[in-house]
Amino acid sequence: TTTVSTTVPTTTLVPATTTTSLAPAKTKDATVPGATSAAGIKIGRILITSGVDEANSPVDDLAEVPVSEVSKLYCYTGISNAGNAQPIKHVWVGPNGKIAAEIELTARGGASATWSYINVTGLGAGQWQVRVETKDGTILAQKAFVTY
Repeated sequence: TTTVSTTVPTTTLVPATTTTSLAPAKTKDATVPGATSAAGIKIGRILITSGVDEANSPVDDLAEVPVSEVSKLYCYTGISNAGNAQPIKHVWVGPNGKIAAEIELTARGGASATWSYINVTGLGAGQWQVRVETKDGTILAQKAFVTY
């Protein structure tokens, strides 16, 4: 599985729009109540999207994904960090409960956004989850989605 991660300063985000027949998310972002790392990292937004546009904004917010219609899925995360830049990670957990990918990212100081992606071609259908964790394994947020 090839993965890429990017961290960019937060800009005004364009409202997400669905450009395909993919099912938009029906639930709010799944953040862990009160979860702020000891170092001051807090997740303000987490979503699954089929892409990130030129303005570094997610193109949609998905809850159900037909894997025949996309080749990559992104986990887009809005972060507020009261301290200096610190490592975080996206942990992609597949339908079998096994970790499909663990991607190291950086939570910059201040407000920022970051994302990772996985190639979904050939991956199993079912309930997936992406967790945002600190270096010590503290879960700051998580987002579930279904592939079929």
